[in-house]
Amino acid sequence: MRGGTQISREGAREAGKRLGRVLDALCAMVAPGLSTAALEAQARVLIAKEGAEPAFLGYRPHGAPRPYPAALNVSINEIAAHGIPTEPERVIREGDLVKIDLGLRYRGVVVDAARSVLAGKG
Repeated sequence: MRGGTQISREGAREAGKRLGRVLDALCAMVAPGLSTAALEAQARVLIAKEGAEPAFLGYRPHGAPRPYPAALNVSINEIAAHGIPTEPERVIREGDLVKIDLGLRYRGVVVDAARSVLAGKG
């Protein structure tokens, strides 16, 4: 973060720690039989417990037909990125490659990260 103040650097670090804890918990949940909608619901709970807000939910870039309807992106296998976890809701199967992309806002700082997890024993 070039040129930022000490307060903004500390804020970014704290927001990143909170994001990391939420991603850790979501990745640990990934297992065959879990639905992408369940991941979405848990993401909202975990983000709130961290005192943060989902950054993606309601985001509407210029030209988008509607605001983004979810707190996270969940993509499985051939879907490269930015899958909406409830449209359609999918059930994770053994060996699926699950990509979780999450952004949150904490005290005015927005952070974003993604992880990939193999479901089950692979």
